[in-house]
Amino acid sequence: MLRRRTNKMSGRVSGAVEAILNQLSGDLERLVKDGIQTAIDLRTLPLTDPEIIQLIAFLGEGEVSATVNAQGRSDVRETVYPGLWLVTHFDGSERQQGQLIEVTDIPEILKTQRADALAGQQALSKRLATD
Repeated sequence: MLRRRTNKMSGRVSGAVEAILNQLSGDLERLVKDGIQTAIDLRTLPLTDPEIIQLIAFLGEGEVSATVNAQGRSDVRETVYPGLWLVTHFDGSERQQGQLIEVTDIPEILKTQRADALAGQQALSKRLATD
């Protein structure tokens, strides 16, 4: 079931944006068929600022969003198309440092790192032992 929340884009998109959308469609198909995850760094694409805005508007907003605060803020949001995520990274001065479209079940930044899980397990065990 396609979950639509907000898609602010209607009408035609530029040829460059259409090419990227076609690439994302193929990437999403590979994710579904073979579990292959990919990412596109919007800063490396030959797009104008209005085309990036057009692309993001076309992808819209899905049901899931998160903010991660680790060495600067990162905003993660699902697009209207499940499996396509917009991930924007900022530095400590709130300047944008990166913007990715991740084709994945869950963006990498939201996954618990093993070292963090181990530290959490140790802290929980220690607290249980002292209570």
